[in-house]
Amino acid sequence: MPLAKPLTIEQIDFIHEWYEYDPRDMWESGYGDGPSGLIWKKDRGRRAKAGQRAGTTNPQGYWQVRAGSRLIPAQRAVWLLCGGIELPPHLTIDHINRDPQDNRIENLRPATMKEQVMNRMSYEEEYRRIWGLNRDGRNCQE
Repeated sequence: MPLAKPLTIEQIDFIHEWYEYDPRDMWESGYGDGPSGLIWKKDRGRRAKAGQRAGTTNPQGYWQVRAGSRLIPAQRAVWLLCGGIELPPHLTIDHINRDPQDNRIENLRPATMKEQVMNRMSYEEEYRRIWGLNRDGRNCQE
C-alpha cells in the first residue's frame, strides 16, 4: 500500500510553475520560526505576491502547500523542485534532524517508514530533551 498518493502530472507542473525553493527564507526570518523554504514565483492576486513565503502549517507542525487543489507536505515540493523527480510510493521525505519545519534540501532525504521510525527520538530521549536532564538524571543547567 502506498504511503502517499502519487502526484499527477498537472500537480507536478503546478509546483514547478508557482513555487521556487528559497533557502534564504529560512535564515532571514530567523530559522526556527518555521519558514517553509518555498516562495511564490508569481502573484496569486490579493492573497500572495511573488517573493512571499508560501504555505501554512498543519497541527503536527509540518509545512504544507497546494499542488493544484490538493494540499501536500512542503518537504515533498522542495524535493521535487531540487531533485526533479517524484518518489516511488513506498518512500517518503524524512527530516534528518527531526525538525518538521526545517525544509532545507540538505536536511531532507528519501526514506522508508522503517528508516523514519529509526530516526525518531526514543521516549527517554524526548523526556530528557524536554526537561533538560543529563543521562544520570541531573539537570543540564547544574
